[in-house]
Parts: sequence; C-alpha cells; structure tokens
Amino acid sequence: MFGIQCGRLVHSILKNELFMKDFSASIVMPAGILSGMFLLLFLVSCEKDDPDLPAVTTLDVENVSHDRAVAGGDVTSDGGGTISQRGVVYGLDTLPDAESHLGKTDDGGGVGTYTTTLTGLEAETTYYVRAYARNSAGTVYGESQAFTTSLDPETVRLQGHIYYSNTTIPVRDVQVTFGDHSTSTDMEGFYRLDDLETGTGLLRAVKDGYDLHEQELDLNYGINVHHVDMYSEQYTHRVYGKITSVPWEEAMYYVAVALMNPDGSLSDIRAFSDQEGNYEMENVPRGDMMIQFTRGDYEERHDLVHVLDGDVQHDTQLYFKRPIVHVNEEFDDVYAAIAFGGGEVEYEGAQPVFARGLVWCHDTIPSVPFNHHTTDGGGEGAFDSFLTSLMPATTNKVRAYATNAYGTSYSEVAYLDTERDKGRPCPDMETFTDPRDNHTYHTVQVGNQCWLVENMRYLPEVHRPVDQSVAEAKYYVYGYDGEDLDEATSTENYQNYGSLYNWEAAQDACPPGWKLPGNGDWGILASYVEASYGEFTFTNVAIPLKSCYQVNSPLGGDCDTETHPRWNEHEHFYGTNEFGFESFPGGRKHSGGYFTHIGSGGYWWTSTGSGSEAFRRQMHNHHHYLPSAAYDKSDAYSVRCIRE
Repeated sequence: MFGIQCGRLVHSILKNELFMKDFSASIVMPAGILSGMFLLLFLVSCEKDDPDLPAVTTLDVENVSHDRAVAGGDVTSDGGGTISQRGVVYGLDTLPDAESHLGKTDDGGGVGTYTTTLTGLEAETTYYVRAYARNSAGTVYGESQAFTTSLDPETVRLQGHIYYSNTTIPVRDVQVTFGDHSTSTDMEGFYRLDDLETGTGLLRAVKDGYDLHEQELDLNYGINVHHVDMYSEQYTHRVYGKITSVPWEEAMYYVAVALMNPDGSLSDIRAFSDQEGNYEMENVPRGDMMIQFTRGDYEERHDLVHVLDGDVQHDTQLYFKRPIVHVNEEFDDVYAAIAFGGGEVEYEGAQPVFARGLVWCHDTIPSVPFNHHTTDGGGEGAFDSFLTSLMPATTNKVRAYATNAYGTSYSEVAYLDTERDKGRPCPDMETFTDPRDNHTYHTVQVGNQCWLVENMRYLPEVHRPVDQSVAEAKYYVYGYDGEDLDEATSTENYQNYGSLYNWEAAQDACPPGWKLPGNGDWGILASYVEASYGEFTFTNVAIPLKSCYQVNSPLGGDCDTETHPRWNEHEHFYGTNEFGFESFPGGRKHSGGYFTHIGSGGYWWTSTGSGSEAFRRQMHNHHHYLPSAAYDKSDAYSVRCIRE
C-alpha cells in the first residue's frame, strides 16, 4: 500500500512544472536537474511490498451431460496483488494441474466467482476439475471435484446375465453375438455389447454343453437389458439323501428342501422329505450348490454340495431348536408350603440352556415367568429344586422348564399334594443350638419362613427395671429387680418365658444365621395364615399361632393346664398352636420401670424402627388379633428370631 501512495506522489511531482520552476529559481538551479533530484529522492525512499498467494475454491460441477459440464471457482483473496489469470483445469487424474490435464480454461482476472463450460467430454467418463488463480506470487488450486458424464443419448447398448435354466446361477464364458458385435460373459455371467444400432437384430448365446439360444430383439437408444436362460444338454443331475433329527437320530418327515441361488434367494428346484426322511431333487445344475433344509421347530440348515457329472447323495441332520426336559414325579420333604423336587435336561437344543428349574401353581398349567419358579443353573443334566409358596391342602401342578436362545420348553405335569399346615421343623434344621450360651431351640416352618420356637433366652447381663435407656442395650428378666446374672437365669419366669430386651439390645438378641424379624416378616406370617385357610382373617389370625396351653382351655386334654408357660384363662379366646409356632405371653417391662402382663400378653420387638420408637407385634388372651404399633425403644419385650 505504501508503494502505491509513493508512486502517486512521484507522478504528481513530475507533472507540477510550476512548482519545479519556482523552486529552482529560488535556489538558482535548472528546473530539469532539480526535478530529477526530487524523483530520485522519492524513489529511493519508497519501498514496495511483495504480494501473498491468492485464495481460490472450486465450485460444485453442474449441468453435467454426456459431453459437457459447467465448472467454476471463487477467488476469495487476491493476496495483495493483481489476479492476472483464473480458470479451471480438468482431466482424468484426481489432481489435475498446469502440467497434467486434459483441458484448461482462462476466465480473466479479478476476485469473486466465475463459471465456464467444459465441452468435448467423453460419455460415461469420470473427470476431475480444480479451479486456479494466479498473481505475481504464483498459482494456487482449489480442491478437486469429481463428476461423471452420462450416457450418450445416441448410444445403443445391450447387456444382461446368462443363467442356468430354472435357477439364477450365472454361466461364464458364453459367446454372445448381436449382428456384427460379439463378446463373452464374465465370471458372473454378465455380458455387454456397445456401439450398436437401433432396430431389430438376432441375439445368439453359445456355450458347449448347452442348447443354442437365439432371440429377435428390437433395440432402442440407451441401455437395453436382456437376460438369457440356457439349458444344459446334460441337465439330468440328481441330489438325494436322508434327513435325521438330533437328538433322536430319527428320520424327519416333511422337511422342505430347496436349492439356493447365489444371492441367497430360493430357486424353483425344491422337494419335501417323505415319511422315512428321504428327499430327492432333480434337474440340479453342475457346480457348488447350497441346499436349504427347513422344518418348523428345527434349526434351519444350509449345506454346500458339489455337483459334477452325476447323481450326488447327501445326508444331513436337523437340530431341534428348544431343550428337552423332564420333571421328577416324586417329591421329598413335602410340607404345607414347601417341598424338594427336581428334573433333568435331557437335551439342550440347538443352543445352550441358560436357565432351568421347576415352575408350579394350583389353578392353571404353570409357566414362567407368570408363576412361582426356581432358577437352578443351566446346561444339560439333572438338577435339584426347592419349591416354596405352595398352596397348603392343595394339589399343586408342577412342570420342569429349560430355556435357551430359541425359547422355553416344558416337561409333562407332575402333581404335588400338600396337607393342611400342622407345623413341622424346618426341613434341614430340626433344632438349633445358640453358640453363645449353648441353649438348644426347636425350629418351625410356617409357609416359606423358618422360625425359632420359644422366646429368646440370650442374656449377657441383667439390669434392674428402673435402669432403662433408648440408646444403650438393656436386658431384663420379668419380675427380677437385681443385677445378678445367675439369680436372674434361675428364676421360673426366665426358664418359662425367656428374656426381655429394650430395642437396642434386641438388635443383637438373635444368634448367627438368624435375625430380628422386621414388621413385614410378621406381616408375611399373618398373610400366610389368612391365605391358607378360609376360617382365618385378620380378626382371629392369632388363634393358630398361640400355644394351646391355657388355664381351663376349651380344647381340654394337655392344653388345659395351670403350669407355666401357658396363657391365662379366657372363656372365648384361646390358641390352637396349629402351625407349631408356640407363642407364649412373656409380658413386658414398661417404660415407667415396672413389669406387666405376664400370662396375658405376649410382646415381640421388630427390627422396624425410627427415632425413639420402634414397631412391636403383640398377642393377648382377650383377643385374637396380631396388631402392630410403634412404642418407646426403652420398653422391654420378648424376641422371636427368623432365619436369615
């Protein structure tokens, strides 16, 4: 920029003769000499900067036909110099330039966009074009743009595929002629004849071993497509065999057999197996043939068969998709709500078994995932199952199942009869000895739950009833107002009704493998009793859970007793101990620091608590409820333990 301003200043000086004359007169010097000195001075003091390379982009090629296209560019910067030339270069190379091109245009100079028409192009040819721009610093090119010219509208072409008859397998090396033009088919059976004339002509296809194909065709301008089916002169090949099944190795009846085309579709050469599993396909062409075997519940199979010059025997096996599974009809340790059984996966199917087990219900044919079921691993072979949530006094329907990627198979139905729940020990643990004090408890199975019979006796220390806390563990024995552990454990109340715990102590009252039941665990117990027998509801659910030992029990016999442990007398409310739960009224230690309700009320902590209160469950001799409510954690109640 500075060089341009300097040149203009010199020009103005040379033109201003009046200035030169006045100035020369004042210094007594000829005007010509003085002007020359000024010019030299300004030329020496003015320096001209060299320009940068210009910038140019190639426009998308448009209006492409069979012999021409419109190309162009956009000079976005002159680089500080004059654009002396711009245009496009094009050719067959991916990056045409000034030295390597088929054509070059000169579209003047300057910045901005420009277009030009390329002519004389070959039809159906891919070209590459780049815009260029030049200034005194050099020439630059835009990115390369590819375009392909279209078919000449005056061109006549004939093309197509040659196939075996009745299948789309192509035939190679077939001589194809139309008029004076000829060619041969490639590996895929494709042929192409160019530079033909419009009008009618005879198409001939010739190959040794095949019938001559001749057909009159009327060609138009452009691409004419015609496919040819050829018939083998030795087209009598037969593929036959026998189909057996896995796992039975028996013949398969009514299997669909089909010859496949190279593109994966089915040809017209098909057959079905007979009652012995035999199949036969006729008129099979020579070469490598893929055969498809299909039957509903079996894995589809594709076998490669090589057909040369004669019949081919090909036997195959079909794999049953889903597993084969059986149920054991005998069950062990059948309780009212639980039992032990099993089954066997005889065959996994066409894919591995990833889930197996037993499924059961009492009212319909059981199936997963809609009914109770076990998950007993995967694979083939026998398995054992532990059934829970059975319906007491009911005939339950049980099936074995096995699942693989193709689906789930079921066995025949086995029938499992359960009895009314009379209370039994837990199936694998009739008794349990607390390792902390060596006291042995009996167990009882009620529904799916395993409980310890009796209130817990664990007593690491003993506290006076007035010594109470919410945060610290406190242990008590009903009616004992001392701190001597031996004295406390020798009392009749401890021997008959166990220990009393504040809520903090109750958290550790149960031995290893057992836990303080939550309020929900007691709810499950009550729901099982109510659901199992129609005569029990929430109003009398405690009847079968209470011990029958009671003063003047209406049941009479051994249930009528005054010996502890037992319930106090009531003429209307009593227990039957039908489930063997054997609950006794151990009373409570009140938050006021005194004991009440032994013989008339049983109170049991739950693990469900919040803040200074926690939930308890209770039974009384004057009602049959099993109510739930929250009380102060400093109270002391009994504990019954449930298996973890």
